[in-house]
Order: sequence, then C-alpha cells, then structure tokens
Amino acid sequence: KFSKSFAELDPKQVDAVLRPLLAATPWAWDLPKDPVRRFIASVRTDVVTATRNSPVWAEKTGTRGRAGQLKWLPIDPVYKG
Repeated sequence: KFSKSFAELDPKQVDAVLRPLLAATPWAWDLPKDPVRRFIASVRTDVVTATRNSPVWAEKTGTRGRAGQLKWLPIDPVYKG
C-alpha cells in the first residue's frame, strides 16, 4: 500500500494498515473467519495475556495474576527442576 516495509511506516501509515484488520471479538472462541483478522485478534489476546502476566505488570500495578497468584514462571535454560 505504501511501497515500503512495515518497519519503515510512520504511525499514521501503520494505523491505516492495521485499523481495517481489527475486529471486535466478544469471546475468545468467536474469532473472525478471515485468516488475517483471526491472526490479529489472536495476537492481541496473546499480547494482553503476556502483559498482564509479566513481572513488570505485577510490580507496577501491585497485582500478581488472578487471585494473588503468579501465572508466569521465569525461563531459565539452566534450571533442571
């Protein structure tokens, strides 16, 4: 659309590309039929989940996942537990 890579787009151009792909998904299991819109909806869900389960989110908001429990575990390739 803009004859350049997505990484080279300015914020207005990014909005022009992504906004038409956004679709309201009231339920996680009711994703759009269009594969690109389905992908965008899935990515949004994953980003929200990752954000809310991050140590930074817990620190900034004073929350620790649902019901006070962490939903994330640190990734340690050396740990053998």
